[in-house]
Amino acid sequence: MEVEGQTLRDLLAEISRQYKQANIDFEPINPTTNDLDFDYHVLVNGKDYLVLPHSMDTKLNDGDEVKVKMSWRWDG
Repeated sequence: MEVEGQTLRDLLAEISRQYKQANIDFEPINPTTNDLDFDYHVLVNGKDYLVLPHSMDTKLNDGDEVKVKMSWRWDG
């Protein structure tokens, strides 16, 4: 999937917006903390976003690969 976004945060927000239009529940950015929700794990070019100098505000370049994994929890 190719999506426009200057930062990792922008990219995740745009993907979330597009998914909502398709009625898919995908909200990786916690609206309260404005950071990555603990249910998600994000890699940028194979590195955890937490080790990047600006974490969620890391600027992305053409060709960067972003992987988003969801951690499934059972709250029942």
